[in-house]
Amino acid sequence: MGDRGGHPRPDTAVQFITKTKSIIRRHMTSISRLQQSNRANLLIVIANSE
Repeated sequence: MGDRGGHPRPDTAVQFITKTKSIIRRHMTSISRLQQSNRANLLIVIANSE
């Protein structure tokens, strides 16, 4: 493994972004009801529950 600094490999990052986008899309109605300040916390909870 040639990774230094703990950065994910590019393919892992792409998978994460794709997964995150699909999660966001599924939860967009709930997310849009929240105030901006609460969105980051919700995304963390959603990501941890997947």
